Amino acid sequence: MRKNQRAFTEFTQTISHLHELLALWAIGLFALPLANAAILSVGPSGMFATPCAAVAAAAAGDTINVDPAGTYVDDFCAIQEPLTIRSSGPGRARIISSGTKTLAWGQAIYVLTAAPMVIEGLEFSGAKTFDGSNNGAGVRLPSAPPISGGVTIRNCSFHDNEEGMLAGDNSNLELTIEYSEFYQNGHSSGFSHNLYINKIKKLVFQFNYSARSRVGHLVKSRAFENHVLYNRLSQESGDGSYELDLSNGGDSWVTGNIIQQGNSSQNMALVSFAAEGLHPNSMLRLYHNTFVNQRAAGSYLACGPRCSSIAVTASNNIFYGGASFPAGVSGLPGAGAFTGDPMFVNVAALDVHLTTGSGAIDNGVVIPGVSVNFEYKHPASAVVRTQSGIGPDVGAYEFPQPPPPVTWKVAEGTLPPGLSLDGLTGLITGTPTASGVYDLAVTATPSAPGLRTITKHFTIPVWKTIQYFPFIPSPSTLATGIVNRTYSYKLEVLVQ
Repeated sequence: MRKNQRAFTEFTQTISHLHELLALWAIGLFALPLANAAILSVGPSGMFATPCAAVAAAAAGDTINVDPAGTYVDDFCAIQEPLTIRSSGPGRARIISSGTKTLAWGQAIYVLTAAPMVIEGLEFSGAKTFDGSNNGAGVRLPSAPPISGGVTIRNCSFHDNEEGMLAGDNSNLELTIEYSEFYQNGHSSGFSHNLYINKIKKLVFQFNYSARSRVGHLVKSRAFENHVLYNRLSQESGDGSYELDLSNGGDSWVTGNIIQQGNSSQNMALVSFAAEGLHPNSMLRLYHNTFVNQRAAGSYLACGPRCSSIAVTASNNIFYGGASFPAGVSGLPGAGAFTGDPMFVNVAALDVHLTTGSGAIDNGVVIPGVSVNFEYKHPASAVVRTQSGIGPDVGAYEFPQPPPPVTWKVAEGTLPPGLSLDGLTGLITGTPTASGVYDLAVTATPSAPGLRTITKHFTIPVWKTIQYFPFIPSPSTLATGIVNRTYSYKLEVLVQ
């Protein structure tokens, strides 16, 4: 049955996509799939009614496209082949547990036991167990059978589960979670969390939003290596515990995050490191984070009995809200730290971008060998971070300073007759009086010290009348002028 169904799948996919795939392959934008890989569709007009029905028919390397318009209730399964399961369009496909049916393996909506695996664009909610463990998860990666390789969770949502996501011990598992949301997961027992990762080889947690956990932590990891990068970890009105718990330490990078403790948080610390054990070669690196403590009392870091033995290095962090630093820990608050009022845009709404006049602007230090390339963008996204001033800004965000004044000048060639360049504004205005194609070079000299003059070459075409035939400009072609008609164009150039 499965072989016949698979043969039909491959035939129909080949017929419907052959021309498109060959066209993309011919111009180098598509790599032809491995032999026998198939694309299976799920939804009202798809080949399968539910994702797990497609999983049962799939083979290693297949892709399952799930219609995001569908809602799939109590559709639980163990996924034991390397697959890609993803939403087939904008929006997330909803995978919902009603709380009345037994989960896959009694543990999760999806149990993943193979790698490589990609889960993308799905929403998991309502997972509940019936054995008293209180850790029914949206997605679970068990300890057995062992998983070796990479698993990626991208653009997914986990909410209102007993455990958002749970990974068991797997010393060869590398897990990447990005562009995803975790909220309102947990159980009153306190042993369930928005995200709980046990002793795996490596966790990369980036561009995510984790909030309002129920009693448990926003992120808990025992991984040997942790990269917690450009996230928002905010308890807000929730009653959870630590915002970030790296229980066994590990080789850990915590960079570019907004980490907020709300007034209802059950633990005093925003970050806990090595409170339950200490992996070999553990080190905590805190770079360019913005910490916001809104609890009556608190600590930026907890480390249990190991405070005097852990290695911490910190640079360019904002510590706002009057929490304390643990005794015995060297390296805090660290170089370039800012502990005053950073003049956020709106701290009550957790908009912690800086405003004009902030003491955190340009007052960071250069961190040797470290690049901070992104900024968190709410919700669950990121943008490129670019230094705009004379020095790095402290915290998770760079203040968008205006560029320095620039003096503009025509250095080579001439403008069309009748046009002129304003040297202060870069505005080319006037009424052209003669047709032609005019090539010129313009220099932009910034007034700020240390910035070099930029020379750009431009072309301005001027027609006698409006042209209706195609004209294909080059990237350096400015707006076309018409004889005896008013012309205006503003030059913009990035000074360096």
